[in-house]
Amino acid sequence: MAKRDTSRDIDQAASQWTARLDRGPLTAEEEAGLQAWLGGDPRAKGALLRARALSMMSESAQALGEGFDPVAFEAIVAPPPGRSRRQALLWAGGATAAAALAALGVGVATAGTVVRTRRG
Repeated sequence: MAKRDTSRDIDQAASQWTARLDRGPLTAEEEAGLQAWLGGDPRAKGALLRARALSMMSESAQALGEGFDPVAFEAIVAPPPGRSRRQALLWAGGATAAAALAALGVGVATAGTVVRTRRG
C-alpha cells in the first residue's frame, strides 16, 4: 500500500512548484513532473492554486514599498464598529417579515365584509 501524502507535504510541494514556475518556463522534464504530481493526488491542484495566489499576494505587498505601514492602512480600511453585514441582513429580513404579516393582517380583517351602495 502506497503512503498517502499529508496536507503539509502537498502544500510544501505546491510551494516548491510555485517557486519553480515563478523562475521561468519549465523544461519538458519539469512539465512532465508537474503534470504527474498534479495527477497523483486530487488535493494537489487546489494546493497549487492556493500557493500561486499567495505568491501573487506577496508580490502585491512588495509593490507597496519598504515604507508601507500595514497598521496605518488597516485603520483606514477597517469598517466602522457596529453591526456586521449578517446582522443587518437579519434585521432587514425581520422587518420585511413584520411588514408582510402586518399587510396580511389588514387584508384578513377586511375579508368577508360586504359593502353595499344604493343605485344612482
